[in-house]
Amino acid sequence: MKNDEIKTNTDRILYEFGLLKKLKGVGKTHIIGSCRLNIMSWNGLDIDIENQNMSQEKLYD
Repeated sequence: MKNDEIKTNTDRILYEFGLLKKLKGVGKTHIIGSCRLNIMSWNGLDIDIENQNMSQEKLYD
């Protein structure tokens, strides 16, 4: 797969299928890694979520 194809699939997952919207309910989201740099060579999506109120106990809820 080429970068453009992978990026298109990634954008569908994030926006069309609503993953980014769902994750924003958890905290401030940041798309990072190869997706952010637009150099994707395989299917992989790295997302960092900031949430000062998160704990290990809440993680499993």
